[in-house]
Amino acid sequence: MIENYYVVRYTGVFGFIKPFSAIRDELTCSQSFLTPSILNGIEQKLFPETLDQKKNSIIISHKLSHNGQSMQQEMVRARVYKNESSMGVIKRGVLIRPVLHLAFPNEIYAKSAFKQHICLTRNEDLLFPEENFICTKEEFENIPGMSFTESEDGEGLLVGFNRYDSFKEMIVNLSIK
Repeated sequence: MIENYYVVRYTGVFGFIKPFSAIRDELTCSQSFLTPSILNGIEQKLFPETLDQKKNSIIISHKLSHNGQSMQQEMVRARVYKNESSMGVIKRGVLIRPVLHLAFPNEIYAKSAFKQHICLTRNEDLLFPEENFICTKEEFENIPGMSFTESEDGEGLLVGFNRYDSFKEMIVNLSIK
């Protein structure tokens, strides 16, 4: 049993997490939580040695919070574009000032993560390490934000299909503090 969590706090100006059900919707709001495959991707970015793993083994918990959402417009083009008529406008609700806390089982992982930036899902949505600290599991659970636990009984919220694990359904239970 892990007694202490080694936590890195990441912050950014804005962020967008595309819901798995959105393709190129004209109006899309960011999810306010990470899916298991997004968390796995963040772990693989921070620790490339985990690229062949299907499940997280280094990030033991997380919390995502933000200060609200702002609607922003973006010009998009069709994949094959030859004229102006192939352009469109989409509106995205992006997270304002996202804060992501990642918990690690030891100081070595936390120190390594603290030297790196991450992104939520789009490369332009960068979060930078701002602080690292040690806390208990109970103290971590009291940090404001959203997190998930994977459903063990198949009951919960379907949040997508895990591209790292044969596109299996990702069903989670959300925790909001």
